[in-house]
Amino acid sequence: MKLRKIAVLASALILALNGYGQDQEEDTELRLTRLEALAGRIKLGGWLDFAYADNDIKGQQDFFNVQHVYLNFDISINQHWLAFVEIEYENLPETGTSEEDDGRIILDRGYIEYRYHAGARFQMGKFSTPAGIWKPEHWAVTTDATLEPIMEQLEFIPDKSVGLQFLGTRETPSGSLEYAVIFTNGAEASNTRGRNGADGLGGDVSFRFPKRGMLGFSYHRLEDDRDELETSEYGWMLYGELNIVPQKLMARSEFLSYEKPDNANARTGYVKLKWSFHERLYANIRFDYAAFEGHEEGVDRQQTEALTLGYWPHPRVRIKAEMARTHYDGSTLDDFREWSAWIGLTF
Repeated sequence: MKLRKIAVLASALILALNGYGQDQEEDTELRLTRLEALAGRIKLGGWLDFAYADNDIKGQQDFFNVQHVYLNFDISINQHWLAFVEIEYENLPETGTSEEDDGRIILDRGYIEYRYHAGARFQMGKFSTPAGIWKPEHWAVTTDATLEPIMEQLEFIPDKSVGLQFLGTRETPSGSLEYAVIFTNGAEASNTRGRNGADGLGGDVSFRFPKRGMLGFSYHRLEDDRDELETSEYGWMLYGELNIVPQKLMARSEFLSYEKPDNANARTGYVKLKWSFHERLYANIRFDYAAFEGHEEGVDRQQTEALTLGYWPHPRVRIKAEMARTHYDGSTLDDFREWSAWIGLTF
């Protein structure tokens, strides 16, 4: 009986795929035409990277690692509707073998988008959280440095959010105004199964001056009612970028103030300078600073300085060499230095 069911199902599948009857050839041509049309609406892209990293922390060893593999699919239905899906494979072991550290495969982004017109878009799903400069495009292949700023390492504001997002752009004689508003799953903002009933909301607004730079502001609030005591946390950001010498010397800064219900508050930010001394070569120096209240490790302040040299052997290939030093105040944590070599390729 089971064999009969299997045979019937297999036959049905074969008939569905290959057509049946007198119109078989016409059906095949029609399906091929539809497949060609569908293929023309799907764009496949992605990136991968490889790194060597080491530090002087006692007990830790240097290692090689394929850090990330990203695959994304941009599916255009028509001029108004599209879908975007991005799958990430990530593995960042400090020790061990690939058998012990299998990494993870996650849905990094996945949303349906409706474009009302060129300056107004509406997204439903999992998307990058609009907050400042680094966070919306935090992938190592798009950043000038390999090491994340302190505010990103601690991820006060989630990198991704699940919910609704409205994005708009308005051109003016002085420049471009860009803004975004989001409604999310609250304390489980990046969770696709946020069942706690809490809400989150946020927004970002920035103004870009042609060839000179930009200024922006973000605000995000996350509610949490998973426990009997309902709590909320919120943060605001100021950020800006200045092209001191267009295409040669650029300065950037971001500052975050974040308040949490357990008094684990933070004031953190960074300042960086990027000097493009050749069309394929640049130097990037960044100073990070953070002041904490109620840090779980007792840290009062943390400072990090990072120097990065970058090289583009090809427009889709970037190489980075980096050295960094981290210093702690008011904690038993030891200061340390780290260095890395990194290569990434987009396709």
